[in-house]
Amino acid sequence: MNKNHVNIRINGKNILGIMLQKSKIVLDFKLHISELDDTLKALRDISKVGSWTNGKSRLNVYDEDMLQYGVRITKQCYNHYAMKSHDLSNLKTNATEVEKNSRNIGILVESKKRFVDHIEGVKATKTNNAEKKEGRSDIESIVCEMINEYSTNSTFINKELRQRLTREYVESGSMKTIVKKNSALSKERIKRHVRTSMRLPEKLRDMENGGQLHSSPDCSLQIALFATNRYDWDGNEKDKDVVISCARVISEYLSKNKEIDAVFRAKKPMPDANQNHRIDDETRYLPSGGQDIPAAIAVWIAVATLHRKYGINAVFSNKEIITKISQQKLCRVSYNTIAAHVSSHCVANAKANSSNVHRKTYRTSSGMYRLYRRGEPCHPTRRNCKIAPLPYELPEGYKNLRGWYDDRYCSM
Repeated sequence: MNKNHVNIRINGKNILGIMLQKSKIVLDFKLHISELDDTLKALRDISKVGSWTNGKSRLNVYDEDMLQYGVRITKQCYNHYAMKSHDLSNLKTNATEVEKNSRNIGILVESKKRFVDHIEGVKATKTNNAEKKEGRSDIESIVCEMINEYSTNSTFINKELRQRLTREYVESGSMKTIVKKNSALSKERIKRHVRTSMRLPEKLRDMENGGQLHSSPDCSLQIALFATNRYDWDGNEKDKDVVISCARVISEYLSKNKEIDAVFRAKKPMPDANQNHRIDDETRYLPSGGQDIPAAIAVWIAVATLHRKYGINAVFSNKEIITKISQQKLCRVSYNTIAAHVSSHCVANAKANSSNVHRKTYRTSSGMYRLYRRGEPCHPTRRNCKIAPLPYELPEGYKNLRGWYDDRYCSM
């Protein structure tokens, strides 16, 4: 163990280096990205960058889901080095090395607990502070959380993933089975995508089908699913009554508060909600040169900038792309316009649903995005659409991105 990091060893070689930082855990793996199955494309190539651990691939862990993903990558490294020798009897797992690894793993487990507690504590503090500031009651806070979740569903839902996960749920009848089968996806993301009344307790399903929760079928299903997800219900009798009671209380609250119910019906976020999920239409993104940049070009610039920072093989969520556009102040359009361009208008392998379409990005099977490369397959409805902006269309400070795209990105 080093004062800067913890090493996990096998056969006398460091397979994993762990560095604990204030806001994250850094995992450096001995194997290169090309030797690992990086399903989420979350690894960063550090083979040409200096590091305390001398690793070749890096994973930054900010939450428990990504920590579980790190465990999965660690298993790949372990299997690689453990099976490298054809004669298993020659593995150098002496008592000293086993003792060191056990001690280091113990330190990691304890650090994981502190890290998860820290993250949960930060979330709880932010939520409590927001509620105190707004003066909301417990039930109002729950309803606001549900409405904000409902308002973002259309932006953050991948239709293909939703269909696949729903099919898997119909076959298995268990969320635990789906979570285990799709270990690369977070549990919360899977819950958002499996939107079917089959997940509800039988009594709650009857209430939802009978219109007892809300007059709108979509709103009624959202109330029932929100209550089910809130208590992580998956067929167990223990929490069934609590889930039903939660849904009933939300329904009664909305029936008495017509203004909040109108926001819910319109699929709009609540006022003073978390700004990570929306940007007011009145808020404008001002470009660095003072000129207006089309939304499609802003998306291309944001994704290209992210690639320059995290690597050519990296992929990004729509939230990361939208946040980057906001940070760089690239254009003067509303949040909804930007979100539509990121998730639909610019995606080369998605069916064109309007006349304003491009081939700027490519959506992977995991629902993440990267830049589209010339010559790659695209949807037939987008064969003649624009790919990359011309140099004169790029504002000052970003003109070199076109040369990087042609010379490096498309040559991969």
